[in-house]
Amino acid sequence: PFTRVNEVGFNEWRGLRVNPSGLSVLETTASGKGLASVQTTSCVVGKAQSFLVQPRDEYGNALTPPTPQEEEDFMLQFKFSLFTVTGGVRTEYSIAGADVEPVTRQSDGDASELEEYLVLRVAYTPYASGLSAVSIEHRGTHIAGSPYLVPVSAGAPTASNSYLEGFG
Repeated sequence: PFTRVNEVGFNEWRGLRVNPSGLSVLETTASGKGLASVQTTSCVVGKAQSFLVQPRDEYGNALTPPTPQEEEDFMLQFKFSLFTVTGGVRTEYSIAGADVEPVTRQSDGDASELEEYLVLRVAYTPYASGLSAVSIEHRGTHIAGSPYLVPVSAGAPTASNSYLEGFG
C-alpha cells in the first residue's frame, strides 16, 4: 500500500516521486498580515498589505511552479478582490494579480535534493476603514477560508489629511 506523500510529493520510504495533480480550492490556503482577522491587529488605510497563497492539489501536495509559457494562463484562473462597505454601499476593488514565487527547499527524503513549489504573493492597499473582505477565487470558486474578513483602521491622523472647521 502507498502512504500519503509529503508536502512536495516525495515518499521517503519508497523513493517514489508523485507529481501533484491539479489545483484544489479545498486544499489551497492563504495566510499573512494582509488577511489580519478581527482577533489580530488590523490593516491600515493607505498602507500596502500582502499575503501568500499556497496552491495545493486534492491530496494537500504543494503545486510546482508553472513553466513561463503556462504562468499567464495559470494566473488568469485566479481572481483577487477587496470588498468594503461604507455608508451602506458595497464597493468591490479588484486586486491586480499576484507575483509567482517559486520556493526552493531541501527534500524531506534526500538533503542533497532541492525541490521547488509554488507560492503566490498578493499585495493590495485598502482605501477605506471598516470591516473589509478579501476574496480569493480560482475559476469562480472560493479557496478554503475565503472570503477573509479584514478589519481596516483609519490609522493615525496626519496634517495632510486633516482639516479644521469652526469659528475663530
